[in-house]
Amino acid sequence: MTLNERVLTLKQKLARKRGCKLLPPMDSEALRSMEEQYGFTLPEDFRLFLTLAGNGGTLPPITGDCDQLLPFPQEPGELERLGRPFAVEDTLVWVQSPDPEPQMEAAYNGNGFVTLMEDECCGNDTYLLVVTGPCRGEVWYRAEPGIVRLKNCSFLDWLELHLSKKLQKFIREQLKANQSATEKMDLILAVREKVEQRRKRGANWNPPISLNEVQDFERRHGITLPKEYVQFITQIANGIESDTWVIYPLQTFDDMPGLAEPFPFQTEEDFAKTPMKEHYNPINPSFWDSWGKYFPDITIPDQVHKTWLKEEYSVLRGALPVAAHIEPPNTPKKFLGQTILVLNGAFRGQMWSINFQFYIPNQFSNFLPYIRDTLV
Repeated sequence: MTLNERVLTLKQKLARKRGCKLLPPMDSEALRSMEEQYGFTLPEDFRLFLTLAGNGGTLPPITGDCDQLLPFPQEPGELERLGRPFAVEDTLVWVQSPDPEPQMEAAYNGNGFVTLMEDECCGNDTYLLVVTGPCRGEVWYRAEPGIVRLKNCSFLDWLELHLSKKLQKFIREQLKANQSATEKMDLILAVREKVEQRRKRGANWNPPISLNEVQDFERRHGITLPKEYVQFITQIANGIESDTWVIYPLQTFDDMPGLAEPFPFQTEEDFAKTPMKEHYNPINPSFWDSWGKYFPDITIPDQVHKTWLKEEYSVLRGALPVAAHIEPPNTPKKFLGQTILVLNGAFRGQMWSINFQFYIPNQFSNFLPYIRDTLV
């Protein structure tokens, strides 16, 4: 069935439902003119519904006060926001956050989406259609605890689910399937709690940065950062520095070369090149001294970025040295430990630990558990 046929079928179904009434459709050319003037492009199924079926109207209620499919916005300010980036890329929970209002504002800032239906009386339940970014065309659900991504659920999918009374079941299934979004939510909440505990003890966390800044960094370096790391620096904090530990803000890596180059360990088989046991003994040569035996084509670059504690570590292209453990100045022998975020290959997103003697692969599966389990 084509999109046109789906739209017309839904229009007929709504016409037969008692109490349902669609408002007149929009003029197709007028809608195109708005898109061109304000720099946004609506998902095709939603545009067809607006121009073939109706521009808003009364639907079967989702909750007691949520029965209106809202008309397409007409005010210039609302239209300008449609072309701006949608703020998040995955389910985000702000309930129980120590500072919920800023979290809510950052995630639900009015940019890059059309509000479809909302219930301002009971839990602020809202359904919105994303117009910009990687989740463009998806319907998301927002309630008091947070905002939930309904992955791959288009406008017509959402409307069909609602009319068949399967929408709430679908939302529950999405939450469960999203690595059970419950687990992700618990992880985010645990990370936020740890960050707040550190803040209360005097830690000076950097404020989050915008998704626009992250995307600009990615474009300039030709990479895509792991989503858990992006989630942290855009929703919680963009780094911290203390006497013994630093998580570098993303801007620190603006001039870092080699981020798009392949990480030296691309597959499990690459581990066979490095018999690590012989480097565990401190009296033996370190892994970094023996690097040339295993990877003769990967050498220390001419200019070593300032974030590497030892210049030998800089052979690890395709990774961000996101954190460093800084020993006190009078320590007899510096440990020189760093934690890196792998950017490509089979281990993309993993956190590896390195020190003056050797490396520890996959210390954490991604950036969020690293924060949760490292902060004490």
